[in-house]
Amino acid sequence: MEKITKEGKRAITELHNHLAKWKGDPGEGNDIGLEHAEALALAAEDHATDIGKTGAASHNGTDRSNFAQRQRRYIKPARISTELIWYGQLDFEKYETLVALVEQGKRIVDDLLIDDGVKDRGHRKALLDCRYQKIGLHIADHLVFGQCLVMECCDDIVETHDLNERKEKGPVKQDLEEQEKIRKQAETTWKVISICARCKKPIKGGRVVEAKFLRFHENCFVCFKCNCKLRGKKFHLHDDRRNVVCEPCSAKKAKKSHRTNTKTKGGKVQKKKKVVTAGTSFQAAKTTIAALGMEYANLG
Repeated sequence: MEKITKEGKRAITELHNHLAKWKGDPGEGNDIGLEHAEALALAAEDHATDIGKTGAASHNGTDRSNFAQRQRRYIKPARISTELIWYGQLDFEKYETLVALVEQGKRIVDDLLIDDGVKDRGHRKALLDCRYQKIGLHIADHLVFGQCLVMECCDDIVETHDLNERKEKGPVKQDLEEQEKIRKQAETTWKVISICARCKKPIKGGRVVEAKFLRFHENCFVCFKCNCKLRGKKFHLHDDRRNVVCEPCSAKKAKKSHRTNTKTKGGKVQKKKKVVTAGTSFQAAKTTIAALGMEYANLG
């Protein structure tokens, strides 16, 4: 599995070393028995829905609430609790099979364990802390990064509210004017990186693909002709030099562009084909990540 990191191999090597030590430490244990808690999932939904609409990347809600306060909407105060947030783009087309769903889940866990660019490795420490026994999570669309996943964790829970009533009402309503202020602040913070060559919409964060001199949202990096995904495949520039096509579609174009010259020699007609190649030679697509305002990190 390929991984894109801002720190290079250091973050992954550090994780390997940490896991080797963690598995061999009987005091810390190696069995994470996380149990789903619906009350925590509702707290996660409150925050994921909120920051998804504003485009913020924060543990503070529009109403200035922190994760502990959101958890206490539904449970008694826990002895230890925490909140983890993952930002990125998920390919929901792959959710058709359970195997694909599990793979996407593994990708999120990998990202949180590697904890690239986070100095204190807080996400990694929380995931490997066996004191956390209860977990609730929620995925929501995010204005800037595509999607966000909020995970609420604590040691134990005692529910204090009627969860059915909360599920009927939906996530906690936020002040629309305050949300609009935060959204405008987010637009200023996450400035436009570029314009996607395919959808023509601004690229503000998440995964970005650089192909030759063009940039695409990861999900927009598809063949201009047949719409197949191009990541990891050979591609060529389209004739307009503003889109890309896959190798099969490029070959079809080249075949149609054959020019046949004929001349007579010894009473026979000979055909001489001149092949017009499609674009320049193949260059591997370089996938970059521009998340949380960090610099690009090329996938070599």
